[in-house]
Amino acid sequence: MHRMTVAIVVATAASAGLTACSVPEKHLVDGAGDPFGCLGAALRSMASNPITIDGSLIDPFIPLPVAGASVEGFLVGTTASIFTVTSDAAGVFSRMQGSGGVPRSVFLRASPNGYLPSYFFPAVPVSDHTTAAIQMLTATELATIASVAETGDLDPAKANLFVSVIDCNGNAVAGATVATTPPGTVRYFANKSPSPTSITTDAVTGSALIANIPISHTTISATVNGMTLRSNAFDGVAGALMQAEIQP
Repeated sequence: MHRMTVAIVVATAASAGLTACSVPEKHLVDGAGDPFGCLGAALRSMASNPITIDGSLIDPFIPLPVAGASVEGFLVGTTASIFTVTSDAAGVFSRMQGSGGVPRSVFLRASPNGYLPSYFFPAVPVSDHTTAAIQMLTATELATIASVAETGDLDPAKANLFVSVIDCNGNAVAGATVATTPPGTVRYFANKSPSPTSITTDAVTGSALIANIPISHTTISATVNGMTLRSNAFDGVAGALMQAEIQP
């Protein structure tokens, strides 16, 4: 099993000012080595069977876990869930899922009452035990982040994305630029805060907010130091919070 941890840091604005909340995420990546050594490498052709998919739900504004929420797993390109579990009092969920020995392109959807539906897309097909920390935000909380980032008003008929650029070891990548097709408004994080002026990802978060993406099959791309990283994709959902990873 290969597992690493990377922290996505989302800065939030409360009435007293900005506060930063670090949300750990565990990813299926190689051990310590060349940060870009996996660039262009073939994806795994075999998978553990079964695979454990687990993680947690957290509201980073408070910050507190989100309990009693439904978390569904889907195969990419399908509309019927392959499993449904419920987060416990600590916001934790877990599922042991058959793979047939083949890596699976999956995504997770969490939709507790009072929060925007959140979708999580791993960087690569799942082939071993993997863990994700899914951030849950209310519409007001997301609008506050967008206000700090100066994206303009969020359009409820469009999708919004948090994208995290990570290297082969699961660490945040600094100096990356990201984009989507179709395009949205890109704002990077700097010193744990959404920034209206930063032009690349930082070393702390490796993250960006892409706001107001037209509803479509959306491709996410990233480049750093002249290298084009492996793209990711999702089908946008109006008013939802999409979360995805990009890595070499």
